[in-house]
Amino acid sequence: MGGTAAALNSAGARQFTVGWSTSLWDQPSASSTSGITRYPFFGNSVGAGGGVSSDYSQPAWQKGVVTGSTTKRTIPDVSAIADPATGLGLTFDGSHVTTSGGTSQSSPLVAALVASSKALTGRKVGNAAPYFYKLKGTTNITDVKAATAGKYGMVFGQTKNGHFVLEGLAQPSDSLRVTTGWDNVTGLGEPSGSFLTSFGK
Repeated sequence: MGGTAAALNSAGARQFTVGWSTSLWDQPSASSTSGITRYPFFGNSVGAGGGVSSDYSQPAWQKGVVTGSTTKRTIPDVSAIADPATGLGLTFDGSHVTTSGGTSQSSPLVAALVASSKALTGRKVGNAAPYFYKLKGTTNITDVKAATAGKYGMVFGQTKNGHFVLEGLAQPSDSLRVTTGWDNVTGLGEPSGSFLTSFGK
């Protein structure tokens, strides 16, 4: 399971989605991309990611779809919201406690979608992974793509000196990259659209 960070606009609608990484960046001016530097956060960058298995062979349903390997199983398959900064707010006794996140959040979210789909359609689905790949390229899996030119992730907030803190930028040395199609951060993308009725066909 991969993970994403999602930005909402003032109307509460999804503005854009990036692969989850808590490697943050400091941007001195909103009108310029010069001077962007790494912003210390959690001591080291963490986030969603995947890779290529050294043990398991590539299943038939991944052939011609994934990048980085033609012989071994790769992960993740799909993703969901995982960034603690944009995750789910947890409350206890009516008081806000914390915002959750991580792939420990995205995994049960997608598992719940799969379970809901099975309950709704009555389809018998064992291994869910092949069915995600059947939905590739449809409106039922939203591909998470790299930031376009001129867009440098999303604004997480502002520091006391007025600088903007950005999220969603990849470190140049990272081997984890969000790309069009399958990638090793978000997999095929996020379940969306008519996923509940389309999954398992």
